[in-house]
Amino acid sequence: MKQFSAYCSVDLLGVPVACTQTDQAHSSHICQYLATPLGVGLDCIQRTAR
Repeated sequence: MKQFSAYCSVDLLGVPVACTQTDQAHSSHICQYLATPLGVGLDCIQRTAR
């Protein structure tokens, strides 16, 4: 599935929550939708600093 840039808040464990799609300049994470047994899930990884 297609990846997209998003800005995510993180919880105390650093797990991304409340992600909002945004442009790459303002994004904190790269996300993609995943098919799960419960429907569609969101998988986000933190962007590496360049």
